[in-house]
Amino acid sequence: MERDRRRSLWTAAALGRLVLAGTTPLRAERVSVRLNLRTYSAAEGDLQTWLQSYNSLWTSFNSKNGGTLLGSFQPPALGSSWEIEVRFPLFAGLALDLAGTTVSGAKDGTVQFQNPGATHTESDFLLNDVKATPIRIGLSFTLPVWNNLRLSAGYGRHLVFARYRVEENYEAVFKGPKMDYRYWFKKATTYRSESLGSYATFGAEYLVLPFLAVGIEAEKDWTRISGFKGSFTYSDHTGKTDSGSYSLYFFESDEFGLDQPTQLLIGRTDRPAGDLYRNVRQGEFDFSGFSLKIGLRFLF
Repeated sequence: MERDRRRSLWTAAALGRLVLAGTTPLRAERVSVRLNLRTYSAAEGDLQTWLQSYNSLWTSFNSKNGGTLLGSFQPPALGSSWEIEVRFPLFAGLALDLAGTTVSGAKDGTVQFQNPGATHTESDFLLNDVKATPIRIGLSFTLPVWNNLRLSAGYGRHLVFARYRVEENYEAVFKGPKMDYRYWFKKATTYRSESLGSYATFGAEYLVLPFLAVGIEAEKDWTRISGFKGSFTYSDHTGKTDSGSYSLYFFESDEFGLDQPTQLLIGRTDRPAGDLYRNVRQGEFDFSGFSLKIGLRFLF
């Protein structure tokens, strides 16, 4: 019995030495700054849902009137961005991370309708511009695994400041035997909001010089933002101009009179109410998604 016990202890010690032989002992890190280039893939939110529904509305309108329809509306894609991260060592393997970046995307589109006799034409231009600035704070743990190669994992929270800008230019022309009638309006609104979210990271770095490391990292973000408020400007063919404050709402409505409920993301002074509106709530942007980052870390 005693011999078996000693044999087990010797085997465990030998395995431990083999595992540790390929690793580097944990040491307190130095203060460092990392510059990342990141790609971003976000989840779909109310903006995407509204544009899909609006495209469907125009298709139904064209089918009902038997005309020609050109164009469509597409959501903006959030492109790549630069990120700055500062890491402060706390004790062996554990560090405090502070980072910030800005992701943005804009997309415009135009839908054009013409009836068979070309006596009725409509044109609708939309520009959707989205911008988000997450400022994050969290903890990371770094583990040396082989020579200068290190693995790291992190988790924390971020405060995201978001801005959404939308512009619409609409025009309709009706040609009559004696005169033509032209109706148009222009509208621009800028909304802002902010929200807390969370993130998790996993990556690897290789120390190429005592003061420089190259790395790759994957990040998962969880962020939903609502409560958007902003200001608008409006003008139309009658000479009317207007400006004021809006809140962003998402709802279903058949206010276009096509017997087709349409999901809308629209600013209103007051919360939509009445039989014409269903499932009314605040408009929401979902910035949850994945990021892939490559970067350089400078150690001081």
